[in-house]
Amino acid sequence: MEFKNQINCTGRDGEERIFKYHLKESEENGQKKWIFMVVPENMQFNEWFELSVLDLNGNEGKVVMMNHHKRPEYIAMGIPERLIEEANIQLDLTIKSSSNKLGVGEYRTPNAEKVWERLVERDLAEYNDETDEYTYIPSLKN
Repeated sequence: MEFKNQINCTGRDGEERIFKYHLKESEENGQKKWIFMVVPENMQFNEWFELSVLDLNGNEGKVVMMNHHKRPEYIAMGIPERLIEEANIQLDLTIKSSSNKLGVGEYRTPNAEKVWERLVERDLAEYNDETDEYTYIPSLKN
């Protein structure tokens, strides 16, 4: 597996760090899914940060998983926010969050909620109360 793509992420501490990622195409329940696997630039890792996007209809993708595996090299580094932007660019899809609405068969964790709220605060996402989904909106960028 090659980690040849690069992203720059700004952590909670304000420091910018470089990470590398591998993008893997997969399938889930007959739908196309992409898995972003992120590692530190120095390539010293036991586990990678993972963000998975499920293709909804060829125009929209839904983040179905974000996982830092409780590894300090990934926590509070700004990786999920940057990967949502990267997914929008690389996959050419409008990126949405999962929902916590009853009956839809999915959920959004409290940590994922925080990620999306940070994007809203930075005018990079909007929240739809009716669908209980966040949508990444790059055109809102200042």
